[in-house]
Amino acid sequence: MKQEPQGSVVAQIFCLALFGGSAIAALIVFIAEVVAIVRGVTDLGSTVSINKGFLYLFGLGILSAMMTYALVFFAMLKRPVTGKLKTVTNIGFTVGFASLIVLPQAIHFPANHFLLEKGYEICQPRSYTWFFYKRLVYVDSEAECLSVRYNGK
Repeated sequence: MKQEPQGSVVAQIFCLALFGGSAIAALIVFIAEVVAIVRGVTDLGSTVSINKGFLYLFGLGILSAMMTYALVFFAMLKRPVTGKLKTVTNIGFTVGFASLIVLPQAIHFPANHFLLEKGYEICQPRSYTWFFYKRLVYVDSEAECLSVRYNGK
């Protein structure tokens, strides 16, 4: 009888901690950023910031959660790969990839449209882009954009 190779328990625990921890961290940061965007849009202070790069974390969190799920069920518990487990895994990965692409735009565009309609403008000196990370700072006046009392919001 042929025995399947087994990964070491240490490697399995490390991967579980890595993927599980990154899933939890990504989802927590995503939720905090969505709350900050909603709070900024509803409060309409003099400065509203949208960190679009953090919105990608939901998709990454789902993908990490699916990696954790696959690791636990297939590698650690040695469950047979049934049709139901394949379906759940495929749906999870599809939702993760789709939300990675769609969700940041689905949140950014309505918020951008709403803020521009309310008279806000994008403050270029405070906004920046780096690869997929985009931080847009909306201000209600040119004076606010040029003010030196910027505190990271």
